[in-house]
Amino acid sequence: MITRKKTLSLIAFSLLALTTAHAAQTATGTNLQQNPRASKSNASTINPPVRPVLPDAVDFFIDGEFLWWKARETGLDFATKTTYYPNSSIFSPGSGSLIPTASSIQNNQFINNYSGNVKNPHFKWAPGFRVGIGFNMPFDGWDIYLNWTRLHTSECHGKAATNPTFGKIVIPEFQPFELPDQNLVYSSADPSWRLHYDSIDLELGREFYVSRRLTLRPFIGLREAWIRQKYKISTQGIGEVYTTQAITIDEVNVFLNDLTVYNTVRMKNDFNGLGPRAGLNTDWYLGAGFSIFGDFGVALLLGNFDVQYNATADAFLDPGVTVPPNPGPTEQFGTTTLSNGFHDTRATVDLGLGLRYAHKFSDDRYRVRVAVGWEAHEFFSQNQFISFENDILPIQLDSDGDIYPISSKLQANTERRGDLSLQGLTASVRFDF
Repeated sequence: MITRKKTLSLIAFSLLALTTAHAAQTATGTNLQQNPRASKSNASTINPPVRPVLPDAVDFFIDGEFLWWKARETGLDFATKTTYYPNSSIFSPGSGSLIPTASSIQNNQFINNYSGNVKNPHFKWAPGFRVGIGFNMPFDGWDIYLNWTRLHTSECHGKAATNPTFGKIVIPEFQPFELPDQNLVYSSADPSWRLHYDSIDLELGREFYVSRRLTLRPFIGLREAWIRQKYKISTQGIGEVYTTQAITIDEVNVFLNDLTVYNTVRMKNDFNGLGPRAGLNTDWYLGAGFSIFGDFGVALLLGNFDVQYNATADAFLDPGVTVPPNPGPTEQFGTTTLSNGFHDTRATVDLGLGLRYAHKFSDDRYRVRVAVGWEAHEFFSQNQFISFENDILPIQLDSDGDIYPISSKLQANTERRGDLSLQGLTASVRFDF
């Protein structure tokens, strides 16, 4: 019985080996027929290389790609637009504005009741390009490829504007200033974000058949990336609209509700990194020259961050106020300049999916390949902007009975974490000669 089992096992194993060998020989023969160049030097290769068969060719190829991408980054929320009174029953009747009564404040009828939404920049689509050159090496079907990718976006804006008199305010996220010993109510915030992205990729790869209609190209290489960001936020605030207190400017008492304060925050976040990159390109052949491609790559970049922060605050007297100098800035409340430079490692992920078509012409002396697809690139923890967050504190009364509906208490937040993503349509043309 044991001998019979061993015999059957040996027969089954032999049949499986013969079937596998025959299938491999058939696939290899078919592939080598499609690629006579590979058959000359790789007749016994398990995975014959893939490259266009071009008589008298020099084995170079060039490509160019048009990019229509949108850049996004998390952690760029610049303000919260909020409403802080829940109902009209607590306001002074007949006043024409939503000013709460002192008794409603003392009775805690609306303290800590807020609603609103967070505001982010409106990210835009932008054109870019990628150009590359490659060489098919005479060693086992290896190839070397070098490309440059460039995407420079225009300014991306956004807007948050309200009327503080009617219970609506803007709470800025990057603003470090408030009036000395007093409170500001912000009425608007306007951001402007811009990105300049450039990268150079160097790849060493080998494309080979794994079946009659599927090829793989694993690659290794290097990536150098330059990512430059600028972020500007302009906010407008007014002195407490509910108070009669004043501050001294040029030895003259000025009521807070006669002041408008303009704050401007300018920030820079630059990164330059170099590191190893590896990935896999796949082609799934459909026939008649068409194929579906899917690409994947990862990189780990060691680089340098250069982060800068500069903020200024200027107060202007409102029109009609006779205190000189008017119009014009009456007081600069301060400037803040901060910098943060450090080295760190950042990971990136690249994905691509699309449709290709390849065609030989001029007696098969040249080949052209066109493609259209969608790409997505993720750069982790690229947002290192310095910011100051503001907390909403409960509405309160001071010793004179003046109302303070909002107090923007500052909280230090020296680093904002956020990921940068680039994705969109890509149209390419490649020429082999």
